[in-house]
Amino acid sequence: WAKAGNTAGGGPEPTGASDPFATMDDAQVPEAIQLLIENNAYLSPEFVALDRGFYSSAARVREEDHALFEDANLRAYYSEAAMFDLFDNVRPPEEYLSAETIAERGAAFLKKAEFARRFVEAGGKIVASSDITQGAPGLGVHQEMAIMQEDVRMPQMKIIQAATKWNADAHRFADIGSIEPGKFADLLIVNADPLVDIMNTRNIHMVIKDGDIWEFGYRPEYGGRLFANSMVSDDRSVVEGADWA
Repeated sequence: WAKAGNTAGGGPEPTGASDPFATMDDAQVPEAIQLLIENNAYLSPEFVALDRGFYSSAARVREEDHALFEDANLRAYYSEAAMFDLFDNVRPPEEYLSAETIAERGAAFLKKAEFARRFVEAGGKIVASSDITQGAPGLGVHQEMAIMQEDVRMPQMKIIQAATKWNADAHRFADIGSIEPGKFADLLIVNADPLVDIMNTRNIHMVIKDGDIWEFGYRPEYGGRLFANSMVSDDRSVVEGADWA
């Protein structure tokens, strides 16, 4: 992989394999999966952030991201630099990659999705995540879950676990991730069955956080660190203590 280049694809045309999964040896997959499971490894595929435009819902994700920021109340939280990063991430690959690289990366994504499917089927656990600012805030997790359904072909219950219990377990959070006595009452109540279609997790009826019902919409007084970026700065850090981290 020494000459694998930039998997993000935003820079110059890479030399050699533009995606490590392009070189995947299928014969070694079972042993690799077994090793990961034996070591209790949780995988974070980050399809939206890393597989720019190669998952089947790429056009839909692009439309969703642009539509999301038509809301002026959300734009008040977000810096122009952060929005540029998000929109750049969902550009069609045809705008910045050669046909040869597009073919290679398209084939590599199929291998990556197949690896994830086999890993989960063997008992492995992956987590649904979004890589802000390359993924849309909030919506990015739902987009990741849709890719798990449409491309990885995971069962819907396991996708829900990837976004809740497996994610909490991976980060050693014992008081969230599942509905049990003694845990925080964090609930997402939806109007349709996500076991039929994981897209139904977007049909939200109510959000309960630590037992309190939360209002929908954006509150201008909210000062959470996630949205503390300056509207004129290109500082896109989303956590405190980056130097320590």
